[in-house]
Amino acid sequence: MTALFITALSLGLLGSFHCIGMCGPLAFSLPLNNNSDAAKFTGSLLYNTGRIITYSTLGLLFGLAGKSFSLFGFQQWLSISVGVIILLCLLAPKKWTGNEIFTKYTNAVRAALG
Repeated sequence: MTALFITALSLGLLGSFHCIGMCGPLAFSLPLNNNSDAAKFTGSLLYNTGRIITYSTLGLLFGLAGKSFSLFGFQQWLSISVGVIILLCLLAPKKWTGNEIFTKYTNAVRAALG
């Protein structure tokens, strides 16, 4: 029982770095009305409620999708395959991944995200 508590605490502390890097700047960029404490509280409440609902809904949808994959035994092989592909792309020499098709695809993704 103690090991589970320590594991949960450690994961929570390590996960807080995600919040510092991503959620912190988002929270600081909120256009909150600084005229009164009630306006700040309402703005923060609305932001956090929307954030919690969004993350919960996305978690539910991906959880349901993952559950349907696991029913077919597909999820395990998909996870292994994607992990191997990620490792190969990471460890592959530049000459293997520098072909025109790969470069064209990654440049298109970068342009779309940019």
